[in-house]
Amino acid sequence: MKMWAIYSAGSSRQHQRGVGFKYSFFTFFIVTFLFTSPLTHASSVVSTGEIKGRVTNAATGEALPFANVAVKKNGDVITGSMADEHGNYRIRGIQPGEYSLEASFAGMKTTVLEGLLVTAGGLLIQDIEVGMLDLPICVVRPPVIPLDPSNEFTLTPRDIAKIPVASSDPVSYAPLAPGVFPAPDGSGLYIRGARKESTQVYIDGMKVIGSTEMPGRSINQVTVLTGGIPAEYGDLTGGLILITTNGYFNR
Repeated sequence: MKMWAIYSAGSSRQHQRGVGFKYSFFTFFIVTFLFTSPLTHASSVVSTGEIKGRVTNAATGEALPFANVAVKKNGDVITGSMADEHGNYRIRGIQPGEYSLEASFAGMKTTVLEGLLVTAGGLLIQDIEVGMLDLPICVVRPPVIPLDPSNEFTLTPRDIAKIPVASSDPVSYAPLAPGVFPAPDGSGLYIRGARKESTQVYIDGMKVIGSTEMPGRSINQVTVLTGGIPAEYGDLTGGLILITTNGYFNR
């Protein structure tokens, strides 16, 4: 009887340790998920842009419900969406760069819009008109008009290639934007009169504190926001510099 009691007590302690280990592991998993998921989501929001608009009949101006809209680069479909019952569409999570937009509807011709520039954290509003079957495929290059030209300045890869003196620090290109001035001692930037400490820098959606040096060929796009800062970046009193690096589709 004593041996059985000792064995039972030992088994009970082992069981308790096993339950405690499983409980601790489960708690660690839940806490890790709760803390990392918002950061991952915030990073993806910050480093990507979106396109929205309305798909209509070119002849009548009526909305085309459930039309298909695809974002393409070099002929490949990157992402896409379907319009709602009112012809409205919205495509999120697009990596910064230049794309074409293709809209199609059953019984009608496909319309392709080329040269659309998506910026980090930017929203591009682009309506699409789709023609009837007796019309050829319509290919146009609409002018890219930002929502507020005075508050946003973007350097594309083509713009960066034209700069006479290349730099390994993409922040050094920021003074090309209106209202941005470098500090006399080179320790920061003054954006529209705000303090140097009020300017924030993000690289691929991650906030950077310290050096922003990187290989020059890895820089894809530099966007400077001097006003109208999107809510996802927080409450800023200065400016915002968004830097994206070259990815697979930017080669």
